[in-house]
Amino acid sequence: MKKLAVCAAFVLLSSTAYPNDHSANEMLPYCKALANGNTEAMANLLKKDINKTSDLFGVCYGVVETLVIVLDVNHLVCFPKGVTYSQASKIMIRYMEEHPQFLHVPYAAVGMEALKET
Repeated sequence: MKKLAVCAAFVLLSSTAYPNDHSANEMLPYCKALANGNTEAMANLLKKDINKTSDLFGVCYGVVETLVIVLDVNHLVCFPKGVTYSQASKIMIRYMEEHPQFLHVPYAAVGMEALKET
């Protein structure tokens, strides 16, 4: 129960840190470009709004890193030894693409569900 409370607190804190709760739908193109190292896609996103885009790239990375650490430390997910944040990010992206019904949900919540299903 304590582990569940830690994860629930993380999701609540991460989603209230940003006023619009960055939905999975909003985050998907940014996280996809970042995870795939697609510099052309990143450059195109940066052209739209450099401040917002650079922030969202940071949110992508920060959420992935935090989820991997929290889920691993609390033994909620048994990640393979040596798993990278890039690999975790790609799992989250694949989950979002395969479950479009959850794209309106905050990115961190969808990411947690994706990693727990691995």
